[in-house]
Amino acid sequence: MTNHSVRLREVGPRDGLQNEKKWVETKDKINWINQLSETGLSYIELTSFVHPKWIPALSDASEVVKGVKKNINVIFGALVPNPHDTRGTALANVFAAYRLGIRAFDGSAAGLGGCPYAPGASGNVATEDLIYLLEGLGAKTGVELNKLLECAKWIQRKLGRDLPSHHLQLAMAQDHKEGFDDENTTY
Repeated sequence: MTNHSVRLREVGPRDGLQNEKKWVETKDKINWINQLSETGLSYIELTSFVHPKWIPALSDASEVVKGVKKNINVIFGALVPNPHDTRGTALANVFAAYRLGIRAFDGSAAGLGGCPYAPGASGNVATEDLIYLLEGLGAKTGVELNKLLECAKWIQRKLGRDLPSHHLQLAMAQDHKEGFDDENTTY
């Protein structure tokens, strides 16, 4: 890894979905993970093998692991620490850490997640926001941001609610605006 290369760890399928009140079907989790594995991410945290009593949203852990399409370019893992964005300072912390020479960061597609045991934990740093920042600093992530944004849009639609990613919300606003730009639209 060169001085400008960074390693990203996508934690959305585990840490992102663990707090969601809306159940995401096992086949949809597998579909989303398979999409994420085609973006250039080299590490994806699939799930957690904790007791379903504690995190019911991940009670299908075995089925998810068995159902994901293996990709030789991706390391799949479970249950590792994650930077939460509770006070909106995750990107500032990443910036400071990068300037100090840190080159490995965790993110969660669309900013999903948070700690189920920490009241007010708003979510994780969005992987797409993280990539935008790091590439703006000259880092080489190896991740295709447009593909990752499509994955973020997909899970936001599946969950039926706005997710905290700044880059995702900008992309959604642009998609919405483009829908109004066609010449047959009256205002």
